[in-house]
Amino acid sequence: MSAISIDIQPETDSVHLFTGENMLPNETVILKGHVQLTLLRPIQVRQITIQLKGMVRNIISNDILRTTEPLIDENDVQLWPVAVLHSNSNITVVDRITRRALNAAMGYASGSQVIIREQIHLFNNNNNNKSLPPRSLPAGVTRYPFELTIHNADQLPPSMLLPRHSISYELSAKLRLASLREIAKITYWNARSSASFSFLTASNPSNKTDHNSTTSRIAAVRRFSRSSSSSISTQNSSSRRHQRQQRLLTTPASILSNNGSRLFVSQGSQEYTEAELTYQEGQQQQQIPFSKHKQKLLRSIKPIHVFCHDHGSLQILEYQQRIRYRGCRERHLQYEVSMTKYLCLQKKKFNLVCHFTPLRDQAAIACIEVYLEQIEKYPLRAGRIREYDPLPPETLVQKSSRPITIKHVIDPEQDDIGNLPLSLPTHSPHIAQDIDTLSLKITHKIRVIVHFQDPEIRKMSLSFPIIIGTVPVNNNGEEIPMPTFVAPGQQQPDEQDSGEWNHGNDSDDWINIITADQTQRSTDNDCSHLPEKLPSYYEVLHEGAPPAAFIDDDLSHYPSPHM
Repeated sequence: MSAISIDIQPETDSVHLFTGENMLPNETVILKGHVQLTLLRPIQVRQITIQLKGMVRNIISNDILRTTEPLIDENDVQLWPVAVLHSNSNITVVDRITRRALNAAMGYASGSQVIIREQIHLFNNNNNNKSLPPRSLPAGVTRYPFELTIHNADQLPPSMLLPRHSISYELSAKLRLASLREIAKITYWNARSSASFSFLTASNPSNKTDHNSTTSRIAAVRRFSRSSSSSISTQNSSSRRHQRQQRLLTTPASILSNNGSRLFVSQGSQEYTEAELTYQEGQQQQQIPFSKHKQKLLRSIKPIHVFCHDHGSLQILEYQQRIRYRGCRERHLQYEVSMTKYLCLQKKKFNLVCHFTPLRDQAAIACIEVYLEQIEKYPLRAGRIREYDPLPPETLVQKSSRPITIKHVIDPEQDDIGNLPLSLPTHSPHIAQDIDTLSLKITHKIRVIVHFQDPEIRKMSLSFPIIIGTVPVNNNGEEIPMPTFVAPGQQQPDEQDSGEWNHGNDSDDWINIITADQTQRSTDNDCSHLPEKLPSYYEVLHEGAPPAAFIDDDLSHYPSPHM
């Protein structure tokens, strides 16, 4: 039974932000909660500090982790090298040194960057901690409310965990004692409690739950309490021990009754002394996982999950405009790809429609391969990366992965290459949102590889940029209901059609997606007097950084209109 325990309890363990067009510039977020301090005896403290810390961690090594490898094993234990990305705040110094040695032996190094560090002090926040007078805290359970303000929260990246990268946020509460004397007192109290529990465990190895075994354990506790007090106490120390027992902490539901030199805690029809409570709590701590005991005595840490959303709900995604990319390979094939520019991870799949028109008989399509390409760019250096540190381009390394890949073989009797819908699942845990920080940048592309039946014709590679994000959901994993605005004269949409993307028949989804694509194409043909709002694919190639399409083709015969 520890003499002191601190626990931080925020009102919420998640922060929801918006990026892109829905971003609020210079957004301020306030984290509210309270710190619970449990004391067996009165102590003197100097300060309680509340801190929110965000870290970006990267693994640097020569080997490339395959995207098919799991993040955890059957026993829910983190596998290497993912364990390198976890924080070292809750492990001991020996384990920390062992982990670093093991990382070096396996050829792994880690680089980190602090993206946020906001902290407040509960006691006289404006003054320096060293100049504060000691504050005496009584025995018992005390709660201190706090409000932590996060400035420029719109610049925070979302939390994530990939095989090589992680972004994590931790909310911690740290108790600073008044002097070394207080530290020595707490160390002595904890050592005495541990010794008492060790003696009781050794004297009662059985774990029977009947009344006789319980009575024998209580009797052993009382014998140990009397023997320990008679061996180390004198007549003068017995009175001091009586005063210390008067300050024994009990739970709020317990009823204290003073009986001579012993302090009893009433729980139902049983009464227990301090040593008995120590034994019972030690029995309960045996059932707690070992990771729980790694938490430091004077610090409490809780993870905070940060979510960055691009849209407010799935209903808005239903009305987003589709983008068409057009092009051709001279004397071989014309193509047009219709897709949205935003991929929502909650939808579990991404739909696109391809239109191919062969210009010659030899340009028959054999199969089409579609995959999501995730490009990760980070500095090739270990240690701490600061904001003002220069990062030359030669120190950056770029790794590409394919979390999701599909291959569709063309059947001339069933497939219509002039209107071919394709679906790309997005349920892989290795897919991350777009990240833009100093030490980590993640972007995505949709790649379409066209394979021809004639082996002499080289394959055609197409690349299209895409943005990956999420929408707000509640604790049950369901979408947060958003208010629906209905224009005058417009009917209220049915509840069954309010953005249920993941339910229903897949054939109906394909009918809807093809109908939306054909409707947009026919509308553009009918409204020929209106200017073309969407640029062609070749115009997109010359707008800023090109999306690297037609890697194997020569585009010299298509001059840029901007030159």
